[in-house]
Amino acid sequence: IKCSKNLYDSSHEPKAAKLSKTLIAALSIRGVRINFFLDLLKETLEDA
Repeated sequence: IKCSKNLYDSSHEPKAAKLSKTLIAALSIRGVRINFFLDLLKETLEDA
């Protein structure tokens, strides 16, 4: 199926990413450091 690039681009906008307690716990178990999440939270609060 062919579709125009403009139609495709406008209908597939990225959705906002969200973290849950479960995802943070799973990523922490797999080695993502807690400081990563704290820095992400700090940046988000500064942008608000």
